[in-house]
Amino acid sequence: MKLLILTTQDRFFLTHVKERALYCLNQGFKVAVAVQCTDERLCNEIRALGFTLFDTKVERQSINPFVELSNFARLLRIYWSFKPDLVWHLGAKAIGYGTACAQILRLTKTVGIVNAPIGLGYVFASNDLKARCLRPILIFMYRLFLNPRHSKVIVENHDDIQSFIDWGALREEDAYCIPGAGVDTAVFCPSNNKNSVLTVMMASRLIKEKGVWDFVHAAEILHKQNIPVKMVLVGEPDYGNPSSITKEEYECIKNNPALECWGFREDMAEVLKSADVFCLPSFYREGLPRSLIEAASSGLAILTTDNIGCREVVRNGNGYLFKCKDVDALVACIEEFVKSAKKVEEFKKKSRELACEIFDSRIICQNSYNILDQLVGSSSK
Repeated sequence: MKLLILTTQDRFFLTHVKERALYCLNQGFKVAVAVQCTDERLCNEIRALGFTLFDTKVERQSINPFVELSNFARLLRIYWSFKPDLVWHLGAKAIGYGTACAQILRLTKTVGIVNAPIGLGYVFASNDLKARCLRPILIFMYRLFLNPRHSKVIVENHDDIQSFIDWGALREEDAYCIPGAGVDTAVFCPSNNKNSVLTVMMASRLIKEKGVWDFVHAAEILHKQNIPVKMVLVGEPDYGNPSSITKEEYECIKNNPALECWGFREDMAEVLKSADVFCLPSFYREGLPRSLIEAASSGLAILTTDNIGCREVVRNGNGYLFKCKDVDALVACIEEFVKSAKKVEEFKKKSRELACEIFDSRIICQNSYNILDQLVGSSSK
């Protein structure tokens, strides 16, 4: 049985899809991965894991019609040459182009389709002109391609399922809610180290809708008030995203005495062990932020917005939710953590329990595979 996975970039595949793809490989699937190759080292890592690799050359943010037509033709050649029995598309562009390619391939063979929107992102979070223009186009695309005949749809939170149903893009019986990509709870595990000062960490792509400026402003207020807390920002700008902070803004943040800026880090399992509280003040249209489940698995108290996707990781008394863009509420929550070390420890323990019970990658991999297996069974019938 041949499975083709189409998503954005090599790095995203390795951080968000690899474990589920390996699970399918170990179940006997021949697995091909189609991504934009941005780094030869990462591409070699994908090949070394046993996957066939195709370079789509598809830019995430490109909307040039001539470039996109060329991209579609390239993808069609990939589908035609690999001839998959199942296809798994992750992300909006992958769903649109991949489903169209699979439908064409269906003229010669039965192909099962699994589509997985990864949140609704910038287009549904921002109110700038570009986002408002793209929104109806994207909704129309989802109506056409999200849930065709003989397909299943994996969504990361229940709010998004309802949105797709309301738009007429999804049949409820074909929808499955699987909370994110999962986390290796053996790798992302609590530390026994004790910080002398409460450490609050945000780790994210540095785009405005992730709440970067809210975190910076909260750090400045706490610094000015001499609150004993260490604020740490981990990440770098995503210049391919129209909402990315600029190079100049990034330099200002790195030089801001109110917080520490650690830049991009690949060793997040170790980095998270330096923190007590993980903060994500996002007002982005999230699916389910991987950073939050990694933080929960690492046994950190969670501090995030009462926002789609984010709120899924605050349950069982493991943290606080606050209103989007409410810096005063964010500051108040951090002050509450500073006042009560006992509460922080209780939240940390609850986070770890939640991650092991719900977000463990072994559970996510099994549930994802079961959906693929359903399509295999229906194809054989």
